[in-house]
Amino acid sequence: IKPLEDWDEQVRNEMVYFEETNLDQEVDRAYKRIESQKLSLQKALKVNEELSQSLVKENTLSSIISVLGKNFHAGVVIEDQHFHVMESFGIKDGYTIADFIKANPRAKPVSDVTEKLKTTHLSIPDEYRCPHERLMTPILIKNELFGYISLIKNYGGFSEAELISLERAATICSIKILNDMTAIEVEQRLIGNFLDELLTENAQERNLNYRMNLMGYNLKEPHYLLL
Repeated sequence: IKPLEDWDEQVRNEMVYFEETNLDQEVDRAYKRIESQKLSLQKALKVNEELSQSLVKENTLSSIISVLGKNFHAGVVIEDQHFHVMESFGIKDGYTIADFIKANPRAKPVSDVTEKLKTTHLSIPDEYRCPHERLMTPILIKNELFGYISLIKNYGGFSEAELISLERAATICSIKILNDMTAIEVEQRLIGNFLDELLTENAQERNLNYRMNLMGYNLKEPHYLLL
């Protein structure tokens, strides 16, 4: 049997893969990766449950994004498709992205989120008033771009749990916004139908009272009718 030092260099390099200590280290690294992924998934599931509960309880967008901010100790902002702030949590004024987007419309991270509608990590440099790190994903309503929701940190990267939770929050916000839009449309339509019936000769007062009560209107109070 030849000792290791008598083998040529190529064989000695291959022997590294058979050393017990290196194998132990690789197993240990694999175990740590699995544990990290497990913890990340558990965190994402916890946040997902809280986001779902916010939707069930018919909370506002402000309440929904506070779930993200409190769980990840980060700022959160919802902007419309023109990058005007609609709701925010945990950040001061100045964390705007409009100027950065305008100055870098074709940069890959920007086009990924604004054109390809993908979740993207943006690094906002010092010249844009409030430098920060931003994980940004679109909010889609009926497959159309409504706006964006972002996680914001002063520095550092974003975990897998933060990415999963942000995308889930975008879905929750989409459902909330769509519900609100639908409610407004239905209310406006009902009011229009109500006025049409009110002006007919055979209007049924009891039925009209019932329908208006469902929408929170009290027809017993004085009203003005403008035509």
